[in-house]
Amino acid sequence: MEADSAYTFAELFKKQCQERPEQIAVVSPGENLALTFTSLSSRVDVLTQLLASEGVLAQDRVAVCLGNVVAFVECFLALSRLKAIAIPIDTSYSPPEIETILSDSGASFFLLREEHTAPFVQRTYQSLGHGTLLLGRCEGDDLPEGLDDVVMMKYTSGSTGTPKGVLLTALNMAAEGQHVVSTLQLTEDDKSLAVIPLYHSYGFDFCFMPMLTTGCTLVLLQSFHARSVLRALQTQAITLFPAVPFMFDLLTRIDLSGQSVDFSSLRYCISAAAPLSARTVRRFYDTFDVVIGQNYGSSEGGAISLEIRRKPGVPSTCLGKPLHGVDIHILDDDGNPVPQGEVGEVVVGGEQVSSHGYYRDPALSAKAFRAGLCFTGDLGRLDEEGRLFLSGRKKNVINFAGKKIVPQEVEAVLETLDGVQEVVVVGVEDEVSGELVKACIVASKTFTTEELVSFCQGKLAGHKIPQRWQFYTTLPRSSVGKLDMSRLKV
Repeated sequence: MEADSAYTFAELFKKQCQERPEQIAVVSPGENLALTFTSLSSRVDVLTQLLASEGVLAQDRVAVCLGNVVAFVECFLALSRLKAIAIPIDTSYSPPEIETILSDSGASFFLLREEHTAPFVQRTYQSLGHGTLLLGRCEGDDLPEGLDDVVMMKYTSGSTGTPKGVLLTALNMAAEGQHVVSTLQLTEDDKSLAVIPLYHSYGFDFCFMPMLTTGCTLVLLQSFHARSVLRALQTQAITLFPAVPFMFDLLTRIDLSGQSVDFSSLRYCISAAAPLSARTVRRFYDTFDVVIGQNYGSSEGGAISLEIRRKPGVPSTCLGKPLHGVDIHILDDDGNPVPQGEVGEVVVGGEQVSSHGYYRDPALSAKAFRAGLCFTGDLGRLDEEGRLFLSGRKKNVINFAGKKIVPQEVEAVLETLDGVQEVVVVGVEDEVSGELVKACIVASKTFTTEELVSFCQGKLAGHKIPQRWQFYTTLPRSSVGKLDMSRLKV
């Protein structure tokens, strides 16, 4: 990252306020708000004073459970001014899941909207205005030594286990913003549409951080409705649209009879968080004449690689080249580089990688973070052009009677069967074989098991052909489109 004295969210924001005070910073159609950097700064001033008067101090951990509303932006900037540590929480989490994060993080305060307080009646709240924003108090605890440079604690989704808090410094986040901006060559003239939640790493990195880094405009939508998104893309002259695969798919299903669509302002459509099927890429291109790109990243390693425009026919496993400032290594189990083109663990370097690892989990941190590198647990390879192709998760490799099966290989075959709209392959426990191969399918027509097995024969080795099949209307996902693997494995 280029040297810059402005690292914290507050410092980056101050720089934009000084350089382009009358530029529109945030637009929220649902709240009927369009704020310049100057007007947004005034609102942040008020919130900062309110939080300080309620006792929020430097290094206090403050959980923020807000969706895509202006208050989310204001809270992060105000907390940064106070040098507190922000903890974004998924608004779709259940009360027990939220309580787990509040307890694990040692949060002293909890910011949320008035309509979300019912499950937390045991807490006392102070109204802060700002769209019915409330401040709740938690027990909290002392911050361990050596974490005084942490500005944010991102909790992983926890779809396959207990959520883990990833510790991120001001430098980590500033580097992340710079990498995205530099790779996409974003400027103050760009407009990003945030329909993916800002509390998710993907939304935060591709929508919130570019606004702070370049002064471009952030347009907020509180939820995904295909026609509302289609309208916003045109009326707001959006240039950057990060989304997840099911959103792109639903946009192609809108009846456009007699309706013209103007996407002339749109520079980038980017997909992440789940595999993007070739079928969706093709349908979106055929419908809107726009090519979707594909991003690969994580809370721990930041935005890692990007296929800026994935042309139809390029496999979904292709996730492009490293972002500017990011290094990708493919290593074997002993930590040695593998020959170009061979599969190994994807290991990531760069200033965006978490400097402190997981909160209060030294054993897991030592495994995932070594020598400034993030060991992702993903399997992949680099081609001769330096593009990353994912093969699967190390821990998701299916062990059937001692034979190792990579789920993506089976998925790639089943995706070619006419009528199969979406497929995910998982391993399910079995007393005899250790694991069985299970295919979870969304299809437009009915298949028999015999038809599916027959289709796979000759294309897959016998032990790779699924022994179990289950059909879904839609696959279970989280609020940001990530597959809920725990529900698929039953």
